[in-house]
Amino acid sequence: MTRQEFIEKLTEVRLTAGIKRKDICLMMNIMERSRYRMESATYNSPMDKVLQYLNVVNFRIYLIDEKGGDPFFISKYKDIGEWVKTSRKSNYTQQTLAEQMPCSCTVINNTESGKGTMGLDLFLRLAEVLGFSIDFVPANLQNNE
Repeated sequence: MTRQEFIEKLTEVRLTAGIKRKDICLMMNIMERSRYRMESATYNSPMDKVLQYLNVVNFRIYLIDEKGGDPFFISKYKDIGEWVKTSRKSNYTQQTLAEQMPCSCTVINNTESGKGTMGLDLFLRLAEVLGFSIDFVPANLQNNE
């Protein structure tokens, strides 16, 4: 999935939720310009802000394992680290996953331990390398919290 495709789905979610743009800004405590940059896909948004946006519209990221494994819900930033750690264990070490990305092993380690904040582009690349497709579901359909 490209950044543009992800953002188009994100915008559909906002429209489905019926929440106005100005209300998203108020609930996220961000300026309109920041919300616009996120929704225009011209900016590699930090995943913590993407997840905050989704929480405001009461949706979650739903990762579907293309190899038939269990799906995974992402609602908090720490969920990304848990997903990466769980998903890579059967096929990758941190080093081999970093080589496939490509990024440093430190990035993978920091992601798994919840340190720092990754951008949307890295998240999308992780999903691709680990073999997951991405969708959004209403928060009330989440079953892993």
